[in-house]
Amino acid sequence: MPRVFLPAILSGVLLWTAFFPLNLGPVGFFALVPWLSLVRTDTSRRRRYAAAYLGGVVFFALATNWVRVAHPMMVMSWIGLSVVMPITWVLALDFIRRLDRLGVPLALAVPVGWVALEYARMHFPTGFGFLRPLGLQHMIGFGWYFLGYTQHAFSPLIQIADLGGVYAVSFVVAAVNGAIAEWVYRSRKEPNPPTPFCSLALLATASCDWRIPNSRLGRV
Repeated sequence: MPRVFLPAILSGVLLWTAFFPLNLGPVGFFALVPWLSLVRTDTSRRRRYAAAYLGGVVFFALATNWVRVAHPMMVMSWIGLSVVMPITWVLALDFIRRLDRLGVPLALAVPVGWVALEYARMHFPTGFGFLRPLGLQHMIGFGWYFLGYTQHAFSPLIQIADLGGVYAVSFVVAAVNGAIAEWVYRSRKEPNPPTPFCSLALLATASCDWRIPNSRLGRV
């Protein structure tokens, strides 16, 4: 059980350090790697997603702790954020696992899954643009603590926000996390696994071999 839950908790703590008040932005590039062990860890479905949720609880409980300072009653808001927002972590893991079973490398599966859930968290339930013609759009959601915000002080990287907003920055940071996680997985099984740099290069090229063992296909 510790091998399932401890990595998730570690990721929750690491990701928190990348935000205010510690502001350790570079940590954002590998904070999710322990949590991503849940993608392929041999465990039950219940434990896998319980661990994914727990990692999110740890992160949001730490990150939104300041909410309760404004007024004693805000403690309920803090608790609410800490138990509701981690659901997106569970959904993200499920999405990433589905892509992984299709043979998509983690350097691509992680940013696609993670950014998709950031977008949903930003707009759910009534902030989506397609609701505007129906007169049902109301700007609501929780758009704080996106992965891309960890890089607010990294000027060369955040220039890509001109192309895709914070989601573009989140995509890059998540891709690095996925590339490192893929390298960790493969280093356990192969003598000379592709480097994380090669993993990232595959987002634009096909220079490395990403064949997935058949034993992993179709895993639940």
